[in-house]
Amino acid sequence: MEDKELQQDLLDDGLELSFTDKRRFAKVRLLKDPASVPPISGLGPDALLEPMAIDEFAGSLSKRKIAIKALLLDQGYIAGIGNWIADEVLYQVSVFFMFGHIP
Repeated sequence: MEDKELQQDLLDDGLELSFTDKRRFAKVRLLKDPASVPPISGLGPDALLEPMAIDEFAGSLSKRKIAIKALLLDQGYIAGIGNWIADEVLYQVSVFFMFGHIP
């Protein structure tokens, strides 16, 4: 099936779907409820759309024995925080990493 046929079959409301996968290992699935299917169903709350209250965040930190950066990168805990954002968040709250650990 050619791309144009696929677009026409999938999007009969006049909208156009464009997708490029130069590395050729991506998948596209159209679902009625994406939040109910893995891997999306395994994501935690979105860091921007559903921010935790500070007391909830502090309480959840006290229950875990994991490095703070590793916790921020855990997409099952909070979704949408990558390495760069985690570093920036920790810098902004004055958590500095020297010698690979917090003294």
